Amino acid sequence: MPDAFWFRPWVRVAGAAVLALLVAGAVLVWRGPLPAPRPLGRDPVPAERDFTATPPDCGVTRPAVAALVPGGTLTRDGGVPEADGVTCEWSALEATGRLTVTLTLRHAGPGVANATGPGDSSAAAAMSRYAALAVETRAQARPVAGLGDEAFASRDGGQGREVVFRTGNLIASAEYVATEITGRKGRRALEARLQAGASRAAADVARSLGVPAHPHAAAVRPAPAPVALPDSACGLIPADLRKRLAGGDAETGPETADPLAAGGAVANAATAACFVRGPGRRLTVTLTTGTRTPGLPVPDVDYEYLRRYRDARAEPPVSAHGARYFHALSGLGDRAYEAYVEGSQYPGETVVSPARVVVRTHGGVLVTVTYGTVPDTGSDPLTEDDAINGAYAVALRVVRGVRG
Repeated sequence: MPDAFWFRPWVRVAGAAVLALLVAGAVLVWRGPLPAPRPLGRDPVPAERDFTATPPDCGVTRPAVAALVPGGTLTRDGGVPEADGVTCEWSALEATGRLTVTLTLRHAGPGVANATGPGDSSAAAAMSRYAALAVETRAQARPVAGLGDEAFASRDGGQGREVVFRTGNLIASAEYVATEITGRKGRRALEARLQAGASRAAADVARSLGVPAHPHAAAVRPAPAPVALPDSACGLIPADLRKRLAGGDAETGPETADPLAAGGAVANAATAACFVRGPGRRLTVTLTTGTRTPGLPVPDVDYEYLRRYRDARAEPPVSAHGARYFHALSGLGDRAYEAYVEGSQYPGETVVSPARVVVRTHGGVLVTVTYGTVPDTGSDPLTEDDAINGAYAVALRVVRGVRG
């Protein structure tokens, strides 16, 4: 087995013991070094593309305006109040149509002067906002392929059609509205014209940004089979491992919230969460699953995993000399990563420098493990290796338990 398999040098010395540990199944006894994570060796998620400016006239071409709103005049304003962006609207007194295009830029991260989103990744902040828009309109929304990174189309009371897409940290919406309705056949023709008009404007915007610009109806993905979560997430952790990480008198109880869920959403989510707390230590385990509604562009565990991945990848060190660790991992579920930033702290949490392991299992469960130091308890703080390897050891057991 090549040396690259092991992340830390001391693990090579204990290689045989670690391998035996990993295959021992339910009879694991946690003696000797904890298993170290296995970096994937490459980053499977493409780098983010962050936009800092919007194209002239919101990216809509003159031929499109002439076709959709003949003789229309352009009015601009500042977009949406809570974000950086612009709105362009074309209308005419004689015309029955109106085209409104809004481009919104999300900026995130500490030290960003015009930050308009939570977290550290601008693309992740835009994903959170896009997910909220999809959930708000899902009763009338349908997924669209070939447009930006993700897109959906929705209707507005039969008199308008809107196409929304996201690319990087930019969210664009193109709404085409008309009022001429003449009978059932005329209504169908109007609805088709409105949809085509909104799609044409959205494609113009995407083309001006240099991203995919050929919108078409997306194939409907089948809904996954429901996943039953265990009654206790902490019940998947061997007692001797809990004792090793949090002490013999550790307290175990239900957790009320996932510390990484801020800004994210999983449709129809079911969650099992718990904590283990001992002297100077706190461990949390959260299991999340959701049922996807076929044909609706609502967020699921795949979407939430990607959002968390991008946010963790963008997280900067707390100080100029602080330690930082981030890797995609192999050997854990379908997709997995581990992150650690020395001195970091979650809002509302007392834990400092928590290591995080997030896994999307093959069975469709999002597993989140955090392990860190509770300050001011008289206990020595966890080292980077202690935190990382402790969280990873728990994730190994939890993922195996979820698989059944």
